[in-house]
Amino acid sequence: MDLKDFSNKLNQIGKNAQKTNYSAEELLTNDFFRKNTKFSSLQEFLDCGNFPYNLKEIDENTMNTFVSNNTKFNTWVEMLEEATVFKVFKPLL
Repeated sequence: MDLKDFSNKLNQIGKNAQKTNYSAEELLTNDFFRKNTKFSSLQEFLDCGNFPYNLKEIDENTMNTFVSNNTKFNTWVEMLEEATVFKVFKPLL
C-alpha cells in the first residue's frame, strides 16, 4: 500500500466515523455475518429465528436469546456494537 492509498483509507474512516446513525441493515452486512456468525446475511439470520424483517417489531429478550445461542455475541446490542466497529474500521483491514 502506498501513501496515497493509505491517505484514501484514512479519509474513508473519517467519513464513516462522522456518521453516527447507521441503520441495522447498514451495519449488519453480509461480510459481518460471514465473519462473526454462522449465517451469511441478515435475511438468513432473521429467517432462521422466525423474526419479522422489521427489526423494531422483535422482542429484545427473544432476540438476545437467539443471538446468544447462534452467534459469538451475548446480546443483540453487543452484536450491533461490534458491527459498528466493523463498519467504521473495516477500511483499515
